[in-house]
Amino acid sequence: MSGSTGMEQPTITSLQAPPTGKKGREKSRDVITALEKRLAHLEGIVSEQRDRSDDLDACLTELESKGDEKVDKLEEELALCKTTLVSEVGTSGVAHGLRVNALRSKTYSGAQNAREIDNFLWNVERYFEAVGITEDSIKLRTVPLYLSDVAIVWWRRRNEDIKKGTCTISRWEEFTKELKRQFYPENAESEARAKLRRLQHKEGAIRSM
Repeated sequence: MSGSTGMEQPTITSLQAPPTGKKGREKSRDVITALEKRLAHLEGIVSEQRDRSDDLDACLTELESKGDEKVDKLEEELALCKTTLVSEVGTSGVAHGLRVNALRSKTYSGAQNAREIDNFLWNVERYFEAVGITEDSIKLRTVPLYLSDVAIVWWRRRNEDIKKGTCTISRWEEFTKELKRQFYPENAESEARAKLRRLQHKEGAIRSM
């Protein structure tokens, strides 16, 4: 028998030491360089995201500012519209009242009364002012609404004369002058005498034929 106890002694394996020397240092530098590049890349991404976040914040701030300005402007315009609407309603209400009063005014029938003629013309002119009628042509087209009986017959004949070219009444002042000349008491009497003379002249001319 040998001197062995029958049990094998464990074999001690030596641990591998980290690489040393020139190759080991180069490998470590490569790893560090790669890590530094990766870190720089990550820092660039973080910086880019931070810049984008700052730009987004600036855009949001600008949008909020513009939104506030638009809201303020809209509120001012709304207040102005309300003021204008109230003013127009008030004005139209007054004009409507004047218009109704004018439409209720008595028409002129051709009475030979100076005061009645003056009052008639004054009321019609107030109506023109109430509804904003300033053009003479519109006034002359409107005034027949306020004439009746003898007066409207007279105006129809005058219109026929205008169409024939034997009479010209294109202005409101000309109408009032013709109306007074026709229906004022003193003018009416003179006009009646003139008509009588013309009639007698025609009768004399017929008899002499």
